[in-house]
Amino acid sequence: MALLYNEMKNTVKAEESLAKALALKSQNPRVYYNYGLMMQKNGNTKKALAMLEKGLELSSLDADLNYVLCGLHLRLNQIDKTKQCAGILKKYYSGMQSTIGLSNK
Repeated sequence: MALLYNEMKNTVKAEESLAKALALKSQNPRVYYNYGLMMQKNGNTKKALAMLEKGLELSSLDADLNYVLCGLHLRLNQIDKTKQCAGILKKYYSGMQSTIGLSNK
C-alpha cells in the first residue's frame, strides 16, 4: 500500500503506512526493503541506506535488498560496498541458475 501511495505522490500517507508496518512487523526484511526503496525513489539516500541495511541485518542474503543496496552504493561511489553486494548477488544468482538447470557458461 505504501508504494502505491508513493507512486501517487502522497508521500505522507506512504510514510505513515510504512511506519505502521514497521510497528507491526519490525522483524520482516520486506518492510525495510519497501521503506528503503521508497526513500531512494524520493531522494532520501541516508534513510534509504539505513532501512536497507536494517533489512540485511534480518536477512543478509536477500537478493532484492542486496540489488537495491548495490545500486545505491555504486551511485554514491562506495566501491568496496558495491563489490560486497555484487558478490552476494553473484552467489545468489549462480545458485539459482543451478537450481533451475541453467549453466553458468
